[in-house]
Amino acid sequence: MTGIDPVRKTPLYQNDSSGNFMEVLASPDETPKALWVTIYTNPAADMVYIHITEIIESISVFNIIGQKVFSGEAIDQLDMSHLPSGTYFIRLLSDNKSTTHKLIKK
Repeated sequence: MTGIDPVRKTPLYQNDSSGNFMEVLASPDETPKALWVTIYTNPAADMVYIHITEIIESISVFNIIGQKVFSGEAIDQLDMSHLPSGTYFIRLLSDNKSTTHKLIKK
């Protein structure tokens, strides 16, 4: 574990060398389950590709000030061409597990 989400008080784990963090959702009597995902290209110009070993229930994209700029269901690619350059956070939810990844849009 590398930290605690200050809002939800859930554990955060660093899942790879890119600095992306995974949020683990579990009740106090459950063993936390990980949701492993790869998101590329990062930084992105237009398209972002999502590889995950589980079915995605929902995906949300937030800008740097926390405004939701996209929300949808089970996709494996995301068109970012309509968004301005900047920093975004992609949040994936699957079977009571969640992960959030930082994405830079060129």
